[in-house]
Amino acid sequence: RVLRPFDSSHFLRRAARMDAGLHFDQLLHQLLAENNDARWAAEKLYDSISYQVRLAGLVNALRGDAEMKVRQLAAVLLRRIALYVLDEPEDGPSVPRALLDEVRQTLLVLVQSEENAAMRRKLCDAIAEWARFSQDDSGASVWPDVLKFLFLAASSPSADMNECALAVLTGFPGIFGEQEGRYRDVIKQMFLQSLSNESTKVQCLAVRAVSAYINSVDEYAVKNQFADFIPLAAQIVEKSVIEESDDEVLKSMIDIAENSTKVLRAHLPLLFDVMLKVAGNVEIDDSYRQLGLEFIVSVAEEGSAMVRKKHIKYLELIIPQMISFMLDLEDSPNWSQYDEEAEDEDSDSNAVAGETSLDRIACALGGKVVLPYVTAAVAPMLTNSDWRYRYAAIMAISAIGEGCHAQMQALLPQLVDAILPFLQDSHPRVRFAVCNCLGQMAVDFAKDFQKNFHMKVLPGLLHVMGDNANPRVQGHAAAALVNFVENCPKKKFVPYIEASLVVIQGLMLTKLPNVAEKSSQMVLEQLITTLATVADTAEEEFIPFYDVFMPNLKYLLRDLTAKDQRMMRGRVIECISLIGLSVGRDKFLPDASEVLELLLKAQTDREQFDDDDPQVTYLISAWARMCKILQKDFLPYLPVVMPHIMKTAKTEPEVALLDEDEEGLEDDEWESITLGDQRRFGIKTGGLEDKCTACQMLVCYARDLEEGFVDYVEEVALLMISLLKFILHEGVRLAAADSLPSLLNCAMPKGNEYVLQLWNSMFSALQSALEKEPDKDVVAAFLDSLCRVSTTFYLPVYASSCNVFLLPVCQGGGCPGNDKRANRRDSQSASRATG
Repeated sequence: RVLRPFDSSHFLRRAARMDAGLHFDQLLHQLLAENNDARWAAEKLYDSISYQVRLAGLVNALRGDAEMKVRQLAAVLLRRIALYVLDEPEDGPSVPRALLDEVRQTLLVLVQSEENAAMRRKLCDAIAEWARFSQDDSGASVWPDVLKFLFLAASSPSADMNECALAVLTGFPGIFGEQEGRYRDVIKQMFLQSLSNESTKVQCLAVRAVSAYINSVDEYAVKNQFADFIPLAAQIVEKSVIEESDDEVLKSMIDIAENSTKVLRAHLPLLFDVMLKVAGNVEIDDSYRQLGLEFIVSVAEEGSAMVRKKHIKYLELIIPQMISFMLDLEDSPNWSQYDEEAEDEDSDSNAVAGETSLDRIACALGGKVVLPYVTAAVAPMLTNSDWRYRYAAIMAISAIGEGCHAQMQALLPQLVDAILPFLQDSHPRVRFAVCNCLGQMAVDFAKDFQKNFHMKVLPGLLHVMGDNANPRVQGHAAAALVNFVENCPKKKFVPYIEASLVVIQGLMLTKLPNVAEKSSQMVLEQLITTLATVADTAEEEFIPFYDVFMPNLKYLLRDLTAKDQRMMRGRVIECISLIGLSVGRDKFLPDASEVLELLLKAQTDREQFDDDDPQVTYLISAWARMCKILQKDFLPYLPVVMPHIMKTAKTEPEVALLDEDEEGLEDDEWESITLGDQRRFGIKTGGLEDKCTACQMLVCYARDLEEGFVDYVEEVALLMISLLKFILHEGVRLAAADSLPSLLNCAMPKGNEYVLQLWNSMFSALQSALEKEPDKDVVAAFLDSLCRVSTTFYLPVYASSCNVFLLPVCQGGGCPGNDKRANRRDSQSASRATG
């Protein structure tokens, strides 16, 4: 069939009649506007246009002589629209089949004649997406010409066309659909030709396509038929690294290691040799070296039994390589002061990559395997005159605690005695490392570590907190104290409460006059969190010190108004509310009115805050703690508090469908996930955490206020029932399930008929959510919620409403593990929430 360009002019004439005054090319220009208002207006207008008109306008823009950026935008929009015009057409928009066919064919025509490489790539992305949604669930496609194009482009003498074929296949590796078995030998030949191509770019794209294809196949036997391409891929990895031409080749090999590890089994010696060579090559960019290390760690994590059984000898090379990364440090004279840029650089450094890799490989392979290699490497480093070796040795011990827990438990006395003297080390970064190590041990070996070493560790950390010349060391010592105190039995900590608070008070008085300075602000932020933790653990033992700290905390809450002080203000809010819980209602009551007014002011000023303002989460948690302290006296504040909490709990997360080469996810608040056949989505995680916190606080309100919460039951119950299936965050689903029994209790004043209707809604929703819940812990929480709802309120009266399968569980007193979940709920309650 001859592929002819599609004349969409008649559709555009219809568009002119349907949308008077609209010129589609101008609209595309407006969608690229730098001015936010102009761009948002254009987006709104674009969304209001019918899919039929949009398709015609986008195709016309692609075929026209518009600016390249406009044509590229048209290709991107055409890719995105495929989901809406092709997927489940019986429920979707009405678009003529002839128009859809012409769009498909036009894409194939344009990509073959396009001279701009970036534009070709956008067209390939669109072709892949249209091919995806041209298949039904059985793999049958209404677009057979796309496979003809794929094979012709792959066998073309033109490297550009080879690249197009591989880009389409990478974008949609399931493109062969029901004919995959028939074409398997052809696919192998296509991969072999591409991996052996003279063009380095084609070779690199071929590795990416092989990776995508292998990972898209479910059956191991089929995956393994492509294992013979791994040595060729390894050669291309070496070449691409030396030329530093494409780090996506390394990333593609990591994808295979993570998702299809067994395919690599026969070639692991070769791959370990290649990746160790990459990791150890100091002449190349650090990002390539870190990717080489990432491949090794991914294999260890996903194929741990394979590594332990046949490739353990490589640890003699792998562990020292990781530690050599940790030695890659610069002795900056300003390190000990606050340096935001240095903090950002540290997160991408070789030292952090090495430490993280050591932690992960220890967790993957276990202490019996890893600990001997680590101890052999770090023992001589502790006596090295170069501070970097001492630092790396101590950080290595810190990193392996979780993975080597059982083996290190018996060695803790020797390890603590070996590490503690370095709190007096001449170099501040070594002292920093010791604080880090002690803080990590306090978490990894919680309770036992505190019981056995409190007399050594606590005095040591309090001493280092006095290091005024090195604020970063001070702050890290205070952070380590938080870890220690959080898991310390109260009776063990009581003798140190006064000494700890004296040190904290002295430092706060020293730093407060210079609160505008970054270094003072950094230490103060941590001190406030440390004070909150000490008060939380000390409980009523904190009462004698309440009047010492509360005036300064209220001063900070009133006077911290600068944008760069938002985090500190949030921590002050947290600290005041936790202290209030610790000392109890009677002691806190004289300050309660003033504190509540300050919180109300912060609440009413909320509109002036940015969406990512950290105070939001702290405020939500603090209100719940105030509710727990004041109980029924808190009811007058609910009308002010609830609208914002409900708004946050109802927030829909920002989700974006991404191009394969789309940037913008470097921000820590965004996370990239891949679903299905290599489809990438970006999710803004910051909003998810705020949503989860808001849901947890609603649980607290319902539990603490009981019938006083009755006016909010209906709205909250409807929300929580809907959130039982909120797949993006298990914490939200857990909070939703946890809320239901308390909400039923709150609803009692509305009468039995209303409560029964609510119970039936909850029961049906939980049953439906159980059928699709993938997480075992959440399933247990759902069953727990069902049991608590039924046994506490309705099973004796409404037994006929219960399904038979639940009766044995309910009558048996609940689900296994209820005590653990109850403890978890208590730990997440307002009295322990840390925001």
